[in-house]
Amino acid sequence: MKLDKKSLLREKKLKKIPFNKMTKWDIKFLEEQGVINGIWPESYWKGLRWLMTKLFYFVNYKRHDVWFWQQIWFHYANWGLLKYSHISLAKQYEIICKDKWYRKLYQVPLYHITLPFKSWVIGWAYNAVESKAWKEAYDLSKKS
Repeated sequence: MKLDKKSLLREKKLKKIPFNKMTKWDIKFLEEQGVINGIWPESYWKGLRWLMTKLFYFVNYKRHDVWFWQQIWFHYANWGLLKYSHISLAKQYEIICKDKWYRKLYQVPLYHITLPFKSWVIGWAYNAVESKAWKEAYDLSKKS
């Protein structure tokens, strides 16, 4: 995608801003630029990538993609995927606990039944990004 001068300047500015300070418009801009592209390979069919992103919504890949792009230390960026994905699981439970009592009757057991699966998916995502191929991609992106 060809960028105009204004977009290049904005992208350059965003490279120095911490993820926590970014607005939702900054994140949307980075998604449009392809910096935040999800955790699924580009070789997957677009509909399948969308479906997998919806199914695995609890994996906090946006922070990981931005940190990877900003060249934050490789293992720290990957560790953020593990940490913030588990924090998103905890926030889900917090929302359930604040819900009405009759909704808790099915949501709490459902949450506990699905928790191991969600934790395994997060672990698999972390193992995938800690792979040798991701390390090589990181090193190549540092050179450019």
